[in-house]
Amino acid sequence: MTDDAYDIVSAFSLATSLTLQAIAYITGQEEHATRFILEQMASL
Repeated sequence: MTDDAYDIVSAFSLATSLTLQAIAYITGQEEHATRFILEQMASL
């Protein structure tokens, strides 16, 4: 798992429901990169 993906997964522990914008803000990433990582994780 990349550091970016790890940051996103870690953000889920902060709340039960987060918007894409909230995850991008917490992890300090661009929204499109966050969306891509989440889509890749969902496809697994």
